[in-house]
Amino acid sequence: MKLIQILIGKTINCFLYLIMINLSNTKIINAQNSFQEQNPANTNNDHIYKSNIQTVLLKNNSIDYLYPIFELNSTEKLILRFDDLDGDIKDYSYKIILCNSDWTINELSHFDYIEGFEINPVNDYETSFNTLVSYTHYWLSIPNADLQITKAGNYILKVFENSNEENIAFTRRFMIFNNLILIDATANQAIHLDLRKTSQEIDFTLKSGNHKIINPYEDLKIVILQNGRWDNRIDNLKPQFVRDDELIYDYDLENVFAAGNEFRFFNCKNTRFKSENILQIEYLEPDFHIKLEPDKKRIFKQYFTQPDLNGSFKIDREHASDPHSEADYVYIYF
Repeated sequence: MKLIQILIGKTINCFLYLIMINLSNTKIINAQNSFQEQNPANTNNDHIYKSNIQTVLLKNNSIDYLYPIFELNSTEKLILRFDDLDGDIKDYSYKIILCNSDWTINELSHFDYIEGFEINPVNDYETSFNTLVSYTHYWLSIPNADLQITKAGNYILKVFENSNEENIAFTRRFMIFNNLILIDATANQAIHLDLRKTSQEIDFTLKSGNHKIINPYEDLKIVILQNGRWDNRIDNLKPQFVRDDELIYDYDLENVFAAGNEFRFFNCKNTRFKSENILQIEYLEPDFHIKLEPDKKRIFKQYFTQPDLNGSFKIDREHASDPHSEADYVYIYF
C-alpha cells in the first residue's frame, strides 16, 4: 500500500486531504475496459454505461497519478480524457452535480455552487492517427471559460450524448477542498499482533489552528482511502483524544488496511520490440496480441521494495507526438 488519502468534511463544503505516494516510470498503452452494466439512474459512483467508451481518465493536471481532487480557487485543474471506439464524431455534453458527504445528490440548485452554464458541450476531440483500432479521443478541463466551481465538496461529473441526460456515457467522482486544517499522518506497521505482518495502520492528528471546531465528535466526517478505493474505505472515525487545537486519532484496529503485495508492471508502449515483462508480441489481423511474462514465485526470495503506480497506468507510445491519439489498443494476456 503506497497511497493514502484522508478526507475530512465539516459540511459538504469543507474537505481536506493528505497524500503519501511513491511513483515509478511504468508506462502502458490504452488498455482499460471498465464497462459496467448499471442502472443509469445511479449516477453517484464511477461507472461506464456504454461499451464503446474506453480509457476514461479524470486526473489533477499537476500530478498524473493523483486522485481527482484540487483546492478551491487554486490554479489547479481537472483534466478529463476518454475514447469512443466507434471512431465517429458524437455530440457529448457534461454537467457537474454537487453531492453530500455520503455521495447522495445534494438538493442545492446549481446556481449555488457553479458560475456558468449547467450543461456544457465537450468541444475538444481528435481522431486516432496511425492506429489499427480507430477511435475518437475527447478531452476537457475543469474549471474553464464555461464553468467555474464556487463551493468545496463532493462532485459527480456526468457525460452524456445528444444533450439527453438519460443517455449517459459515464460518470466520475471528484472532490474540491478548502485547506483549513493541518493533517499530520503516518502509515505504520499494525500494532495488533495478528495483523503486524499483513496490514498497515493509519494514525493521524488534526490541528485546527484558528479554525474552531465546536463539536468534533459530530461535526467532522473522516474518510480514509487506500489507493483511491472507495470499496474498502474507513469512515466515521471519532477522535480518541482532544487536546487544545489537536484531534488525535490513534486506533489499533479501526484504522487498519490490509497491505497486500506490490503491483507487477509491464511496458507495452512499443509493439515492435519486447519491453519489460513482455513475453511475446503477435499480430493476428486486425489486432496486436501481447502475452506477459509469467511471474516467478518469490516466497523463498529475499524481500525488496519495488515502487509502483498502485494499480494506475500511463498512456504512452514510443515516438508519438500525442500518445492520447496515437497509442493503439491491444489484447493483453495475463
